[in-house]
Amino acid sequence: MFDWEKLIDLAEEVKNMKSTVGDEFIYRSVINRTYYGAFSNARLSLEMKYRLPTDRTIHGECITKYKSLSDSRGRVIANLLIGIKKVRDDADYNESTTTKDGYAYTIDLCDRLIADARQVCILLKACKI
Repeated sequence: MFDWEKLIDLAEEVKNMKSTVGDEFIYRSVINRTYYGAFSNARLSLEMKYRLPTDRTIHGECITKYKSLSDSRGRVIANLLIGIKKVRDDADYNESTTTKDGYAYTIDLCDRLIADARQVCILLKACKI
C-alpha cells in the first residue's frame, strides 16, 4: 500500500533542492505535495469506516467528517487541513507571487505547512474515527 506520509517526506527533500527555474517553483510544488500527503492520509483513515465520494467534493467531505467526529482531535485535523488546502489552492491557481492572505511563497511558509501536515499524521494515529 502506498504510504502517503512519505509524500510529506519528499516535500521536505524537494524544499531543500536547488532550482534552475527559481525557488518559487520549488515552494509551490512543496506546498502541493504537502497537502496531498496530509489529505490522502486523512482520507484513507476515514475510508476504513465511511463511504466517501470519488469526485472533487471529497476534499470538503473529508473535512466535514473530521469536524463532526466526537473525538475533538477530528476538529483539529479538519482545521489543519483547511489551512494547508487554502495555501495549496493559492499555490496551484494563483499567479501572484503571494497567497491571497499575503504570504510569500517562501521556505518559512513551506516549513509551517510541513509541520502542520506532520501534526495531521500524528493526530490521525490517535483519533477515534
